[in-house]
Amino acid sequence: MNIKLFLLSALLSLSYLFGQSQENEKIIISDKLELVPLSEHVFLHISYMEPTRFSRIPCNGLVFISGDSAIVIDTPVNDSLSNQLLSWINRKGLRTIAVIPTHWHNDNLGGLKAFHETGIRSYAYSLTIKLADQHQYEVSQVPFSDSLNLQVGKEIIECKFLGAGHSLDNIVVWIPSEKILFGGCMVRAAGTAGLGYTADGDVDAWPDTILEVMNEYSEAEIVIPGHGSPGGKELLWHTYQLLRSE
Repeated sequence: MNIKLFLLSALLSLSYLFGQSQENEKIIISDKLELVPLSEHVFLHISYMEPTRFSRIPCNGLVFISGDSAIVIDTPVNDSLSNQLLSWINRKGLRTIAVIPTHWHNDNLGGLKAFHETGIRSYAYSLTIKLADQHQYEVSQVPFSDSLNLQVGKEIIECKFLGAGHSLDNIVVWIPSEKILFGGCMVRAAGTAGLGYTADGDVDAWPDTILEVMNEYSEAEIVIPGHGSPGGKELLWHTYQLLRSE
């Protein structure tokens, strides 16, 4: 990517997100769950893991709304917070029709049981189901191979596996009507200086996977990392640069 184009993309993204943050205030559900409106139809849900008394890790997911239906991408980190999110969706008069974990780690499907207990259907890449089962986590009900299109109201979202990276099974989710790409933990937030946890991933394959994502979703205007603030396509380039420096 030409450096001038990269800088322009970054500035436009920061300008957009600053404007959004001024216009759309956080919705505080509890001390460990909040939502940030990204558009009229998309909310970033942020839940917090606290592995020690001194650390607090924000974990991102999305709620996409079309008509009277909602779909959740990645659960909050546990069942209690997932029930809080589902209650908020219900209070808006919406029906949650599906949940999609983007890989097998607990910060992506730690609240999956809460969705199942309320009768919400779950979908996941076939390897995600296999790995979650191996680690004795709650597993999604409906597997897919490589890609899956789901209808939400009048809109379609695309879930796609483009290669290993942060984990062997990480997928991305594309919302074409919003030009929003949920990259999950495969994508690093702006300002991060490292790749985060890589023990379950494939660092050698990761750069090629990011390039595939950049090529496939060149129209993306907002990119959501698994942890940290949303940005634009420069987050994909930032992740690629971190990988090349390894």
